[in-house]
Amino acid sequence: MSNPAFYLEATALRSPDATAVIFRNRHYSYAEIYRWSSRLASGLAARGYGKGSRIALSCNNRPAFLIAYYGILMTGAAVVNLLWTSPENDFAYLLEDAGCDAFLCFDRYGDRDVAPLAIAAAARVPSCREVIILPEDPEAASPIPGVPALSDLMRGQPDLFTIRHFARHDPALVTYTSGSTSRQKGIEISAGAVAEAVNLTIPLFSIEHTAVRLSIFTMECIMTQLFLVLQPTFLGQAVVYLECENAETLIDEATGGQVWKNIIEHDVTFIVSVPSFYRWLLDHVGTLAKDQIPLKLCISGGAALPAAWEKEFRDRLGVDLANGYGASETCAALAWSWPRSGNREGFVGKMIPGIEARIVDENGQDLPLTSQGHLLVRSPAMMTRYLNRPDLTEKALQDGWYCTRDIATFDTDGYLKIVGRMDSRISRGNEHILPEEVESLLHRHPAVSLAAVVEVPHPFHGHDGKAFVTLKSDLKPEQQIEAATLLQWLKKQLPDGQSPGELEIRESLPMTNTGKIARHVLAQSAL
Repeated sequence: MSNPAFYLEATALRSPDATAVIFRNRHYSYAEIYRWSSRLASGLAARGYGKGSRIALSCNNRPAFLIAYYGILMTGAAVVNLLWTSPENDFAYLLEDAGCDAFLCFDRYGDRDVAPLAIAAAARVPSCREVIILPEDPEAASPIPGVPALSDLMRGQPDLFTIRHFARHDPALVTYTSGSTSRQKGIEISAGAVAEAVNLTIPLFSIEHTAVRLSIFTMECIMTQLFLVLQPTFLGQAVVYLECENAETLIDEATGGQVWKNIIEHDVTFIVSVPSFYRWLLDHVGTLAKDQIPLKLCISGGAALPAAWEKEFRDRLGVDLANGYGASETCAALAWSWPRSGNREGFVGKMIPGIEARIVDENGQDLPLTSQGHLLVRSPAMMTRYLNRPDLTEKALQDGWYCTRDIATFDTDGYLKIVGRMDSRISRGNEHILPEEVESLLHRHPAVSLAAVVEVPHPFHGHDGKAFVTLKSDLKPEQQIEAATLLQWLKKQLPDGQSPGELEIRESLPMTNTGKIARHVLAQSAL
C-alpha cells in the first residue's frame, strides 16, 4: 500500500517550482515543502518516531502545518489533528485519548500563546514524550528555551527521505468530530481510506476550477484535509492560507475586506467551507462586480445549505455554489450536487460514484429508496473505528455499512434529501419539531441571515424548541423585524404543533472553529 506523502514527492519531482502555499504574499513551492518535510521526517525518525507512532498536530494556517503533516506521514506515523483553540484540559484529554507520542504545535496567534498550553497539557500525558514548536517561519529558532522547534529537527538532515509504506488498514489519520453537539470523538482513518477518498473526489471537479484554492479555517477536520491538503498536493495546485482564529474573527476579517481582498489578489478559483461563510461573503461583497470575481466553484459542507443562498450566490456573484453531503466517518464525501446538472431545491445532490446507499426502517429493514427512513451508506473511504469507543463503533458500523443517523429519502431520479437527524427531533408532548425543517423555513425569510433550533425545557410538555436567529446586516429600517412577528410568520408556514414555542433574535450565534453553529452552547444558554 502507498502513503499520502507520495503525493507530495511526486508533485515535487514533476513540478518543483509550482506553488504549493501562498502565505502573507509569499509563494512556497512544492520543492520547498518537500525538502522541509523530508528533513523533518529524518529528524522525527532519529528520535524514534515511525510506524505505530501517533503524533499530534495543532497548527493554524501557515506553511509549517503542511510541512509537519507530510513529515509525520513520511515516517509511517499517524497524524492526529487537534483543534488549536482548545484549552489546556481539552489538549490533555485529546492527547491521552489518542495515545499521542509527541505533539507538534505552533507557538502563538496574535496575543494568544498556544505553545505553553500544549506544553502543560503534554506534561500531564505519560505517553507524550515531547512538544515540538512550529513557528511562523519554518526555519526560525524556538521561542521557548529548552523546547525544540521545527528547525531543530530539520537541522543537518538530508533533503530526501525514504517514505515508509503503509499497509492498507494501517492508521494514517486521526481526526476529531467538531464537538458542535457533544464532546469530541476520535475517528481513525486508514491509509487505504485516505487514498480512496482522494480517488473518489478528484474526478468531481474541473482542474481549471480548482487551480487556486482558499483555506479559511484550520485543517483539523477531514473535509479541509481532503480538499485543501490531499487533493491540491495530488494535482500540484496552490492553496492560499488565511490566518483566522475562529468563525467569530472571520466575520471581522470579512467586514474589513481581507477575505475578498485575498480572493481578488491571488485569483482564487475554488473555496470549500461551511454555509455560514458563504452568507458572510454575500453580506460583504460590497461594490465588486461579477467580472471582478475570479471564483469558479464553491463547495458548501458541514451543515445544510439553504437553497435561497445557493441561488443568491449564483445571481449576485455569478459563481456556482455546490452543495455537498458527507461525514467525518466517511472522509467527508458521500453526495454532491453538480451545479450544471440541474440540482433540485432542498436536495443535496446525487451519491458520488462508488458510494452505495440504503434506506431502512427503525428495525433496520430495507425500504424503497423513495421512502423516508434512516440513511445507511457504504464507501471504500470509511473510518476504521472510533478511538476507545467500541460501543459507538459497533452502533455506527454494521456489516460494512455506516449508520449516518440521518433521516433521508431519494426522489425517482436519485437525488438525495436529508430530512433531519434521528437524534435531533424534539418531542413536545405528542408533537414533534424537526429543527432542520424549521431552520430551512427561517432561511427563506428575507430578513434572516443565520438560524438554529435547539431543545429547551418546558414546564408542562417537558421539552420545547427554541429558535435563535441573526438578521442580515444590510436591512433597511423598514425591513427590520421583531422576534414575535417572525415567530408568528414561522407558525403560519408549519403544521400545528411543529413550530418552536420561542424565538430569539441575536447579534451573533456562537460558532465552532470550523464555522458550524455551536448548538450545545445555545441550548446551555437557554436553560
